[in-house]
Amino acid sequence: SKRMEMFLESCFPSSYILIDTHPCRHDPSHVVTHRIQTSVADFAASLCQCNLERKTSRWKDILMVLNSAVSQEIMFHVHAEFLLTEPYVAHVIGEALYGDAAMFVGNSMVIRDLNMFGKGWLDHTTNGDNMMMHNIPDFIGATVSGNRGASGIDGLLSTAIGFAVGSNKHVCCVVGDVSFLHDTNGLSLLNQR
Repeated sequence: SKRMEMFLESCFPSSYILIDTHPCRHDPSHVVTHRIQTSVADFAASLCQCNLERKTSRWKDILMVLNSAVSQEIMFHVHAEFLLTEPYVAHVIGEALYGDAAMFVGNSMVIRDLNMFGKGWLDHTTNGDNMMMHNIPDFIGATVSGNRGASGIDGLLSTAIGFAVGSNKHVCCVVGDVSFLHDTNGLSLLNQR
């Protein structure tokens, strides 16, 4: 995201590792110090096989406490609203997914709201030493997809319907009002199914 890119540019990390399957340059901010050509899945699998010593730092503990405090504050404000708001929907939408359901996410504020207010897989009310997956929601591992058209909203409903047909899953489609209106003709595809 743009925010993440700006943050990374301001940090000047001593090591910035890019993992990608192709050898082409992909470093718009010119911060990459190391490049590993492999898939993210293979890289993650390799890391999981390593027996790396886990170090606990004071910073980790501080950040975990701050993370919990911020999560609780956000949830307080999200649930204090008595109206249906975008942050509230973004927070509870994951609870609507069940079984092998999937989610199709629209652009602009929809994806930003899900990023900022969506429920994570960790229960942030626990302490740092007990951050195991003790309360895993049913939607963990749900397939999530999105689309980028010429202007970002072209054919989102049609793409979501195609995604549902192709994945053969129940799909929760979360798009904004303008995106919805821009592709209402796509709803005619549902009558053909």
